[in-house]
Amino acid sequence: YFWHPRTTLASSPRSPRNMQMIKAMTWREVCTWLNQVGIQVSRSPPTLLRTLKEGDVYIELVRQISPPWYVRHKVAQAHETCGVFMMVQHFFDSDLVISVVGCQKLNVIELRAGKAIEHLDLIETFKTLHAAVRASPNLYMTPPKQARAN
Repeated sequence: YFWHPRTTLASSPRSPRNMQMIKAMTWREVCTWLNQVGIQVSRSPPTLLRTLKEGDVYIELVRQISPPWYVRHKVAQAHETCGVFMMVQHFFDSDLVISVVGCQKLNVIELRAGKAIEHLDLIETFKTLHAAVRASPNLYMTPPKQARAN
């Protein structure tokens, strides 16, 4: 299970009393939510699990949640570089993700192996992130650099 803050987002770490459990979604909930956010997936659990294991769903979720992070870290090429699940771990180590759901340690080996509960937990965490960014769109924006005096 994962934790995320109940209160408004801030850059300071959260105390455990302000956290609530994030429980794994069901296959039906995963399918419904992914289709709602524009990611077309099969309703068949084995096919959906295979799709999640391939990683393209996670690449698209990172793009939707933080376009600047997606571009800066060349997420589109994650299959060719460190692998999708290592990229997701790096994304979860970012300030944006930590400010919303706290520190997360993915079980990359079990995700690569296609362990269902790991994928269900991961999708729920992405859903929490997605909702937080949609509620506060400037959350992932970095402040503009001050103009230089010429």
